[in-house]
Amino acid sequence: LQAVFAKYASVKRRGELYMTADDFLRFARLDKFDEKERDRLSRLLLALITSNRKTENSKTKRFGKPTEDALFDFWEFVRFDIALNDPEAEMDFAFRLADRDNSGSVDHDELESLLLDYASVDRKALELLVGDHLKKVFGRSGTKRLIFKEFKSLSDEILPEQFKEDIRMLSHHLIHHMEPPPVSDLAIESIGSLEDGAALATYESDDGKPRVF
Repeated sequence: LQAVFAKYASVKRRGELYMTADDFLRFARLDKFDEKERDRLSRLLLALITSNRKTENSKTKRFGKPTEDALFDFWEFVRFDIALNDPEAEMDFAFRLADRDNSGSVDHDELESLLLDYASVDRKALELLVGDHLKKVFGRSGTKRLIFKEFKSLSDEILPEQFKEDIRMLSHHLIHHMEPPPVSDLAIESIGSLEDGAALATYESDDGKPRVF
């Protein structure tokens, strides 16, 4: 896995290699999609890579390409690879993209922000925004938070169809078109990363599902 990362990483600082946003998109080979889809899927993919980061106003941040100086280190690359190989990768990706402050749950403002991202391309997203659907999900006070299990059970009701289709397309593409690392290297790197508490942290969510960050 390190060899694949090193092949695409174009920045070196203090002896450490980093990928830029363009490096990762080149690795992911999103050029196979047409321009309109490529732009939307690129923004989702880069948001997934940085989903473990906490930033100011992260609850309402919109999907967008990171700034030119945004860099991804090897451990973010490893985290993404592990998530991609999760049996529930598609739902996990959807949850990560909705959980914009990386708190382990999704609140009203986070889901509303996701719906705003899709309101111009998905009628369901617009309907969810203008109706009282969010109030039914998060309560009149709007303070309820959805953990992974609740988010999954409500996904057909609260997620835009285009968003779900984007996740499916992206997951399928990444599994079948990214450059795979040698199996032996993947096993070694995954085990090593899981043993390194400073590099990778896991916790068990309320539904018993191990989550990697």
